[in-house]
Amino acid sequence: MKKQLHIKELTFTVNASLWGEGGDEIPVSCRFSINKAEPLIKMQTLDGLARPLVARIEPPKFAKLLKFMVYDFEIFCWELDYCSELSDEAYDPDFDFDEFSESADDLEEETETEEAEPTWNVSIKYCNDTEQNIKGTGDYLPDKVEELYLTLAEYFDTR
Repeated sequence: MKKQLHIKELTFTVNASLWGEGGDEIPVSCRFSINKAEPLIKMQTLDGLARPLVARIEPPKFAKLLKFMVYDFEIFCWELDYCSELSDEAYDPDFDFDEFSESADDLEEETETEEAEPTWNVSIKYCNDTEQNIKGTGDYLPDKVEELYLTLAEYFDTR
């Protein structure tokens, strides 16, 4: 499947906190945009106050970056890996189904609460016209999501 996927356009948004090497919390709120037609990456802060930053990349390195997202980050699997109820974060080996019970009031409260704001989102259009829109709402960014942010941020020296 990897050989058939070639990224045409990608938008990657992060609105979360990362932990620096010294243990400091670093708030991140930005959007990266990539289009295969141009060898550049655009980065816009989500507050919209600053103009987007643009990083030009040599075409061979740009093509390698797009392949890297599919082959190494396996970005096409993130929906299954990080957004599925079968993901590792949702799996609890100590959960006892026999002791589980909720009152009707508790269930009603759950359905009334709003959906959590995504901490990250990636929208991908592939050259074969396949599209993906993947969102994560966890308190922490999954490792590969954080790695992608750090990889793209390196082009702007914003880490």
